[in-house]
Amino acid sequence: MCEFKGLTGQCGKRNPPGLRAKIYLIPASELTAQPRTLKEVTPATTVKGATKILGEEFEYVTTTGKGFWREVDVLIDSSSIDISTEGEIGNLSFKNGLNFVINGTAAEESEFADELLNCCVVAAVQLRAEEAHYKIVGRYDDPAHVEEVTGGSGLKVGDRNAMAFKLRDFSGEMLPQYPVSLGLTLTPNP
Repeated sequence: MCEFKGLTGQCGKRNPPGLRAKIYLIPASELTAQPRTLKEVTPATTVKGATKILGEEFEYVTTTGKGFWREVDVLIDSSSIDISTEGEIGNLSFKNGLNFVINGTAAEESEFADELLNCCVVAAVQLRAEEAHYKIVGRYDDPAHVEEVTGGSGLKVGDRNAMAFKLRDFSGEMLPQYPVSLGLTLTPNP
């Protein structure tokens, strides 16, 4: 039997759409384990959503020059997380995606596209509505992959000179959250 927990909302609660101007990516091979959830770390917790909040820090490989998140500037107000279901009734799973746009098609952006295209990654994304957490797209043992890249130089005034990326999470579950307070390692191993 399914168990549902009550959700309570506040009248007029602000819930703005969109992503912050940065996302963080790491090759899945640079992580050594998936952090346990708050419910797994503290079974007696009464925090709502504890099965979807990661309760410990990420663990990284110790290889020189590896083991860190890469900061990616994304075009603000043009990126999103998409959630839908797929499968047959009674056998549904979640299909999660991360859509983001990087500005430009010059050498730096082209190199980024080449590197990301067939890479297995985990992404940390900060939504405006949840500034204290990152949404985590992909797992170290079930990473996200690029599903599509589109874009170009544009044709006329008003067209973007940019590339749009769609990452797909294959976990089949709702995306977990990672507390910003636990931090992300942003520098390579010495």
